[in-house]
Amino acid sequence: MCGLILLPSCKKENIDSLSVAGKVRDGRNNNGLSSANVKFKEKVLEGGAFNSSFQTAAETSTSGNGDYSIDFERKNAVEYQIEFSKDGYFTKTIDINPEDISLDQAYMQNATINAEAEVELRIVNENPWNNQDQIRFRYLNAIFDDCFCCNNDFIVLNGTDVDSTKNCQIYGDFLIKYVYEVTKSDTTITTVDSLFCPAFTTTQIVIAY
Repeated sequence: MCGLILLPSCKKENIDSLSVAGKVRDGRNNNGLSSANVKFKEKVLEGGAFNSSFQTAAETSTSGNGDYSIDFERKNAVEYQIEFSKDGYFTKTIDINPEDISLDQAYMQNATINAEAEVELRIVNENPWNNQDQIRFRYLNAIFDDCFCCNNDFIVLNGTDVDSTKNCQIYGDFLIKYVYEVTKSDTTITTVDSLFCPAFTTTQIVIAY
């Protein structure tokens, strides 16, 4: 007589359901970030027609230690995206290949998102010499992902009537470094400096030359 023994399986019980899980961290300190929003999006081929825009398949928020888990219905998807966001933080979007998600276990996707801050740069020619006065300014370490932020391009201003204000975003709790060159009366003076920019606030840099 033959007996049949059924062993428990670690596979997902619902074969039409897929899972994604992971942890969201704060870029300032690498700690788990609570109450972050997580959206799982998909582009689906239905009835032979391709939907060119991403649709939200499921969404959730992270726990107190930054963990999350999402279950969503398996469809004929051609592309997946997962979006991480929170008020005061830059949104991060990560593409996922549908072939990488297995029915057997949750797909793991961690993320780090960065707090927002803003820099207000004011440049004023307080002691004009002549129309040949020039200032060249640029940031030295403004290299950021996931945002249209400050960059390292030169700002060049000429003349006696310079009074310019420019705002741009950076990561919060970041030490921004910068250099500027002032030329007056055929003499150029170069200054290198830095300023700490706290998260969730606007920090002002004033250069009066």
